[in-house]
Amino acid sequence: MPQVNQIRAKPTSAKPTSDAAPASRYGFWRRWLLPLLIALMVVSAWLDLNHGPVEIPFSQWWSLLFGGDGVNPSQSNIILQLRLPRVLTAVVVGAALGGSGAALQGLFRNPLADPSIIGVSAGASLGAALAIVAGAHWAIAASVLPLLQILCAFVAALAVVALVYAVAKPALAGAGRSVITMLLAGIAITALVGAATSVLKYLVDDQNLRQVSLWQMGSLQPNSWGLVAVLFLCSAVCLWRLLAAAQSLNAFLLGEADAQLMGVAVARVKFQVITWVALACAATVAVAGVIGFVGLLAPHCARLLVGPNHRYLLPCAAVGGALMLVLADIISRSLIPPIILPVGIITALVGAPLFLWLLVFSQGAGQWRS
Repeated sequence: MPQVNQIRAKPTSAKPTSDAAPASRYGFWRRWLLPLLIALMVVSAWLDLNHGPVEIPFSQWWSLLFGGDGVNPSQSNIILQLRLPRVLTAVVVGAALGGSGAALQGLFRNPLADPSIIGVSAGASLGAALAIVAGAHWAIAASVLPLLQILCAFVAALAVVALVYAVAKPALAGAGRSVITMLLAGIAITALVGAATSVLKYLVDDQNLRQVSLWQMGSLQPNSWGLVAVLFLCSAVCLWRLLAAAQSLNAFLLGEADAQLMGVAVARVKFQVITWVALACAATVAVAGVIGFVGLLAPHCARLLVGPNHRYLLPCAAVGGALMLVLADIISRSLIPPIILPVGIITALVGAPLFLWLLVFSQGAGQWRS
């Protein structure tokens, strides 16, 4: 009787699926991190509003918010014209930088990607420097110069991003080395634009040089309510569109070729993400100047807790960026009172050591996600 070979299935250890593993690992933080960040941001914003040389009692806040009697005109002016626009600017700018940084890191699959990598900051710096030089040369009125500076910074930032995209467009049309091409084009053109800005700084007088340098340090100086409203509208629309691309960004984590096989229109998604990031960051940098590490650090902190899924990562990075910038504003007004330090200095002083600590921690724990 012929021997019958029986094929027995080898016992395999039960492994969680790709969806179950992240759910068990990040489930708690995916459920509670966003509400926690929002609560911390509200508390920090309240502390920022109450922080200053002029102490404003709670009764004044109550009367101002709910229309009670006894509103002090001077305190009301401090709240509505100085502190509240500044705090709202910090929230909007931080959210735009944090959300944009998370989107770019997902698109480029590079943990070092941030909004400055596509030339936004360099272009805005050049535009602001041109506006300051033009204002000094043609004696533009002081009341018009800030708006001209913001407009020039916004247009120049978008122009530089468009140039970076045009240089990298042949590679962006398909999958493969397009990410490296885009990053290298951004680095090269950023260096070129930075050199042009340095030439302008070398040619201007000391007063204009100081203005350009202070602008490049980042500032949350009080803005008009109309400017704050435009900044909020632009940032909200851009973040909403980036959140709509969360599923496509998740597919990009597998690689552009795999994303294309999954039905993602790779070239279109790249163009859309870069466009919305450019618009959001051009608006924020034009208003607040160059503020580093928020777009780099906020996505990293959020990714360590909620994982690489952009449905959770994008909103957490945006709110985390807002929280970081509000806290930086509190520190900038507390270190050397009554002097207010540029907030970009604070984000660099705090962000750089924190980023290095996260780098060491995430490598040691095996949690680094590109």
